[in-house]
Amino acid sequence: MHSFASLCLLALFASSDGSKMGPLGTILLDSIETCPDIVADEVHLSTNLQSIDSDTKALFANISTNIAIDDTITYKMDIRKWDSGWKPEFVHSGTLCPDINQYAPNLWKNFKLSTRPEISDKCSLEPGDYTIEMFQSKTKDFDIPSIFYGMMRVKIVAMKGHKEIACIVIEGNSQAPK
Repeated sequence: MHSFASLCLLALFASSDGSKMGPLGTILLDSIETCPDIVADEVHLSTNLQSIDSDTKALFANISTNIAIDDTITYKMDIRKWDSGWKPEFVHSGTLCPDINQYAPNLWKNFKLSTRPEISDKCSLEPGDYTIEMFQSKTKDFDIPSIFYGMMRVKIVAMKGHKEIACIVIEGNSQAPK
């Protein structure tokens, strides 16, 4: 699902009252994978995070959706931080497209440029098959006040009503600005 790649990055930037957080710095992604415990018929997603050079990675993905991804899609995001085990840090629920527009305004533009066939300027995805190639994002693409620092794991479950339609887990290392 197109927005999962976007939200994977967004999830690392969620704000909270935790003690080890601050302004956006650098995010080094280690993995982006589908959730093994959730099987959904509506949206099929395969991901491949590839190293481009020593400090740059890009997402390649295939999305096949039988339903429209639009303002009716909600999500639940569970952020965990590594501290001798994955410890709960922050949980958030919201509506997918409005949250992307609010917290990651430039992310959709970058995603649109990486997706074939072409998609709308508006945050939406019609039923069909899509390929994402060389999708990259920078912290400047996000509009959030603060970020957790350290090794993070984020699970994002997308829902249509109360039905889970897709899920993705990302892991990465969030670092303070230098």
